[in-house]
Amino acid sequence: MYGDSVKDFRVGQRVQLHPVTTAWMSGDRYGEVVKITRLYVHVRRDYSGRTGGFAPCYLKAVTE
Repeated sequence: MYGDSVKDFRVGQRVQLHPVTTAWMSGDRYGEVVKITRLYVHVRRDYSGRTGGFAPCYLKAVTE
């Protein structure tokens, strides 16, 4: 299930991006939460190493 608010995530958590995002279509499907602000969850993506802010509704926690 995709997140409802930034409170659903924590720094260091593994996440998967939603398929409608441009990053997901470019191969950046997974990453790690590095920062949480009032509106966005910032994720360092595995494939490119880039960091970007995403609304919680575009992220899903990954259980390993």
